[in-house]
Amino acid sequence: MNPNRLFALVILLFAVGYLAMATQITQPNAVAAVGPRVFPVAIGIGLVCSGLWLFGWPGAVEAVAEGESAAVVSFDWLRVVSLLLLLIGYIALFRPLGYILSTTIFMFAGVQLLGDRATLLRDLLTSVLLIAAISFVFARLLGINLPDGLLGW
Repeated sequence: MNPNRLFALVILLFAVGYLAMATQITQPNAVAAVGPRVFPVAIGIGLVCSGLWLFGWPGAVEAVAEGESAAVVSFDWLRVVSLLLLLIGYIALFRPLGYILSTTIFMFAGVQLLGDRATLLRDLLTSVLLIAAISFVFARLLGINLPDGLLGW
């Protein structure tokens, strides 16, 4: 079996379990356009779609002819562990620092870990503007309260 299809099955199993748990989130009786179940269910549907897409179109896995050595792709454990620690720090600082500050720091640091570090100013500006826009949508348009944190925004 194609390794991408095997990975797609793992994604699908996870997605179905995630979606089943997301649908168990209780909705309050108050009338609201967006309840606490909407975003987890949307993420679950996105995961299912991604798994189905990867299963349906797994891409080519190149076979290595006899006598040729396969190119070994090294797994960057340092980057993976750094991103995991960054995520744990984000979760820990979300309430104390507030949504805007903690998410901007998380996004900027994540982009720096994954991307080109030569674009610091562009990445910082993108992080600030994107998080400010998302904050506006959540707070003003959807009426969802996000933690204010230190800055009181």
